[in-house]
Amino acid sequence: MRLISFITFFLISTPLISQNAVQKFFKYSTVYTSAFANSPMQPTTEYYVTQAGELNDITIENPFDYTATIGIRKVARFKYENRQNRFYDGQTEATTSLSATVGAVKGWEYLAQYDMGRQQGSEYINQRYFLRYLGKHWMVKGEYYQQGLVGLNYTQVDSRIRLHVGELDLSIGAAARQ
Repeated sequence: MRLISFITFFLISTPLISQNAVQKFFKYSTVYTSAFANSPMQPTTEYYVTQAGELNDITIENPFDYTATIGIRKVARFKYENRQNRFYDGQTEATTSLSATVGAVKGWEYLAQYDMGRQQGSEYINQRYFLRYLGKHWMVKGEYYQQGLVGLNYTQVDSRIRLHVGELDLSIGAAARQ
């Protein structure tokens, strides 16, 4: 539902912004998708014998595990981060920039990612929406994260004032998390 709300908001607000601003916002962004499936856990054959002598097969057949992901991102790497693969696969890479308070570049950074899948018979939906603006002397960041398989959901807003001292970047601000 949040994905539909995000897409609706995006489609309604896009015509209100100039074409140049939209192009600048999406410059260097990456749209990605990935999918994979794993073999199910091997079922252990089990039988149950009733008091009437009937033999019942109670083997649990596990469906295959899968994950399908779609997203768009524009997140800069820090200079010390190396790419593991030539292409991001959307599943195994983790970037420090998403967890860092201050990003690697000035301007907008964002991530909108939607996953759906099944693991050991449990179906789940994961969502992550992240938007950060980094100015010369301030920054603001908003994030929504839903990890469906483990039931982790949170929303966070962070606003900070920045001070540069040589190579050192100091900040003070307030954050709210629900």
